Amino acid sequence: MVKSSLFTKFAMDADKEEAGVWINFGDGIRFKVRRLKSRKSQEVRKELDKPFTNEIRRGALTDDVAQDLLTKQIAGGVVAAWEGVTDEHGTTVEYTPDNAYAILKKLPELVDELLGLSLNKDSFKASDDQAAEGN
Repeated sequence: MVKSSLFTKFAMDADKEEAGVWINFGDGIRFKVRRLKSRKSQEVRKELDKPFTNEIRRGALTDDVAQDLLTKQIAGGVVAAWEGVTDEHGTTVEYTPDNAYAILKKLPELVDELLGLSLNKDSFKASDDQAAEGN
């Protein structure tokens, strides 16, 4: 059977999207990253948005609040785990959403990197067999 190039390019592995995939950052640092659109990430975002429902509806959410909500979503919904993460003093930090948020608040470039990884379809592609079956 000839594989459709559309399925080769765009078929995703739902398990990878939901559970996350390990991404190496070098120096023994790894993050397990879910898709931004994963069920877990969306559930986290829905809870984060609740106190701001009126502002969101009116389009009155400030950029600072929107960025903070995204950072919290990445900390608790996109990042599923990590290894080798230390604070600025070299102390190992265990993954929790709160610890992730604290680190990400200090490292906005890391927020951008994790966001990009969570949107990068190549990390979450289905295997060739799944793509050929139409996922």
